[in-house]
Amino acid sequence: MRIGEAQLLDVRCRDGGWNYGSRAVMGEDLPSYPETTALGLLGLQGNARVAKSIETAEAMARDRRSPLARAWLRIALRLHGVDVGVTLGTPLRDTMVTAIDAIGASAACDFFRAGELV
Repeated sequence: MRIGEAQLLDVRCRDGGWNYGSRAVMGEDLPSYPETTALGLLGLQGNARVAKSIETAEAMARDRRSPLARAWLRIALRLHGVDVGVTLGTPLRDTMVTAIDAIGASAACDFFRAGELV
């Protein structure tokens, strides 16, 4: 296993997602967040040890009201072969979030596929 993958797996939260730092502080489990869970999954493409993380991300995608969270989760899940069936959100005033959402809803998502970038 590569060092980066091992490090990502080591800081994964109990629920299978990721937060912005350690998985626990002073013996207390910390919650995972959708955006960081999506980014963790982007970094672990092709890793067989992410089944629980994918389940967590799917649940987050179904419950997410944040357009940015929905967009990143859609990209990460598609790259792991999961179509969450979330339709493209209404375009927002935030061009970046709208663009990320559109990427996740299209074949442009493959831009984030590991090993594909030149």
